[in-house]
Amino acid sequence: MGKKHLRCNHPKETFDLCSSCITSHFKEESVTWTSQNQEIDRFIKYTQIMSRNPETAAYWMKWEELTNIKMIGKGGLGKVYSAQLTRRISDEILDEIVALKTVGKPNEFSNILAEVR
Repeated sequence: MGKKHLRCNHPKETFDLCSSCITSHFKEESVTWTSQNQEIDRFIKYTQIMSRNPETAAYWMKWEELTNIKMIGKGGLGKVYSAQLTRRISDEILDEIVALKTVGKPNEFSNILAEVR
């Protein structure tokens, strides 16, 4: 039998979290951030609601959670960076390499959404 998650006693899944705790974490965290752009906020929250796995969800990341930021690409809609992300999800620490996408001009965000979807 697999390990149980300490917070809820459900079987652990990805990142040592169960799907119940992942959903709870997204709901709790959603009131702690804003991009100052409703379209971006709705998109991020939608990916989190639809995801049962933190690896497939979009996040609003705080700069202080990122280290070792390196530009890895540039295109017509902005730049792409890699970075080391360290953050707490529920009672677990997540430490991984992530991709960051800049939004060129604010009015171009719809084009970026179409690219991501």
